[in-house]
Amino acid sequence: MAGFNSSFNNAIFATRRGGDMIAFGIKTGDFVLEDFNRFIVRGISIHAIIGRRLPETWEMTQRLFADPKNKIQENIWNIILAQGKDTILPLREYTKERFEEMMAKHPKLLIEI
Repeated sequence: MAGFNSSFNNAIFATRRGGDMIAFGIKTGDFVLEDFNRFIVRGISIHAIIGRRLPETWEMTQRLFADPKNKIQENIWNIILAQGKDTILPLREYTKERFEEMMAKHPKLLIEI
């Protein structure tokens, strides 16, 4: 996971019990860790990526995304993309204003071509 405060909290929510969460590309500054109890009770381990090991990191990420057994794809769709509700913008409907309006609600969007 990377980016906004909400991305960090979504990643914790999507991580299975006893699972590992890899933190990288976090925005600078303070943020709120929502439902801290969930993090503790579920036994989630957070690992920070330091430095630039991009080829290995991207290869590992690709393998994780390609494996449907870990339900990452399902969790991205259900949690991060809110099952497509206000998170998919058809390119033919794109305007700067519409894009910014959607980004204000959801920091992760898909642009449908």
